[in-house]
Amino acid sequence: MLKFNKLNITNLYLNFYKSKIRAYGASVLFFTLFVTITFPIQTAFGAVSEGCGLWDVNPECDLSGWMKLFLGDVGVGAILAVFLHTLAHRTTQKLERNEKELRKNGEKIQKLIEDQENTRKARRDYAVQNLKNHLTTLLFVIGIVNRLTMNYNKTTDQKSVIYSKIKGEEDRMVRIIQNARNTIVYSSDTLDPTLVNQLDGLCTFVGQLGISEKDGMLEFAKYEKSRRKIGEVTKRLASITESSPVFK
Repeated sequence: MLKFNKLNITNLYLNFYKSKIRAYGASVLFFTLFVTITFPIQTAFGAVSEGCGLWDVNPECDLSGWMKLFLGDVGVGAILAVFLHTLAHRTTQKLERNEKELRKNGEKIQKLIEDQENTRKARRDYAVQNLKNHLTTLLFVIGIVNRLTMNYNKTTDQKSVIYSKIKGEEDRMVRIIQNARNTIVYSSDTLDPTLVNQLDGLCTFVGQLGISEKDGMLEFAKYEKSRRKIGEVTKRLASITESSPVFK
């Protein structure tokens, strides 16, 4: 089964927004640190050349500290800020494209998960209905075998005919049990493991039933126990409805 779920997809979206915040934060922090480190107080308040104004810019005058700050540090800082902003903007655009792709993929993944869950549920419901039918038929057949056994013991005529009918019903039991086992294998990943074990144990128990003969009389000793076991499993299967969650 796929390992994606709603929590995983939500975490991916959160990581995307965190990346955007870090990109902008890094730009602002870098510019702030640059201006702070490159702002020497003595340069900013340095003396101006004689005969020159604080803001004069010409070959005969040295730049004042403030002009050096504005034309040098602040100018370079502004260029770097623009560069970092452009870089952050491009990164954000790329992240937004990734977000759209992520959202689209997340929706596809979620749909796959839902489709897979619906398929498992349909398989579970089909298997439960089949198993109930198999067990109902099995209960009916062992009832016939038990009745034929009693008739065999009561009558003195046509014993061979009755005995042949008993063997025919036993063969029918074998086919039903095999069909039930096939259904168990088909649906084992959608049913509770304890129920699967119980079904498998029931098939083994009923499959080992046999008619024993003693002093010319036939005996079907485990008939009542078989009925009880089939009834217990059938009742548990009946508790599984379409709204029941599929075992994972």
